[in-house]
Amino acid sequence: MAKDTSNSGLPAYSQQNVMFPTSRESRPIPLAFSNLTISAPDPGVVTVKTLPRAIINTFGYDQVFWLIRNVRQPLYLVKPPKHKTLLHDFTGLVRPGEMLLVLGRPGSGCSTFLRAAANRSSLRVTGDIRFAGLSHTQFYEKHSRETIYLPEEDKHIPTLTVRQTLEFALRMSLLEKERGAGNIREIAKTLATMFGLEHALDTAVGGGSIPGVSGGERKR
Repeated sequence: MAKDTSNSGLPAYSQQNVMFPTSRESRPIPLAFSNLTISAPDPGVVTVKTLPRAIINTFGYDQVFWLIRNVRQPLYLVKPPKHKTLLHDFTGLVRPGEMLLVLGRPGSGCSTFLRAAANRSSLRVTGDIRFAGLSHTQFYEKHSRETIYLPEEDKHIPTLTVRQTLEFALRMSLLEKERGAGNIREIAKTLATMFGLEHALDTAVGGGSIPGVSGGERKR
């Protein structure tokens, strides 16, 4: 990632609005970020709870902190919590067709940056992030489904089969006019073939203590 040392902020290329194709073809979306800084609330000292303390604090110490966090802070009756900077002053540009590799040791902020790059961050984000010339807020309002963040941990219902998982996802994401039972079954089968899962369509997804497809198949 090259640091932009100019005073103009983002490169001129990133300021251009790239038109999205109207068809379902692949959509090139350049990503540009300038002075990207991400911070999170700093809770300070975290006390590990034990069962006796949990029982004692059911109507005591913990409830006071709950009231402060959920009642007094929203009303600005107490000082807001301090924030800890996770990433500071990142600048870079990813052109259409390019791949950005993010490397770092655990705890260095790789996942934090990837969530921001996918426009899925729930933390305080400052700086300028643009997708095809649009600010990250505009892009989320109009094209939120054009980006996705895949976490390390897969979140599936382990007792459902691969076929049921795909069909459920399609029912939740397709337009109403495209949700016909036959259409969903056909698309689910096509997707399974694309990802090499046609042999596992009727196998449980699995996870934890429930047997199912392999880890690589589950990630696909």
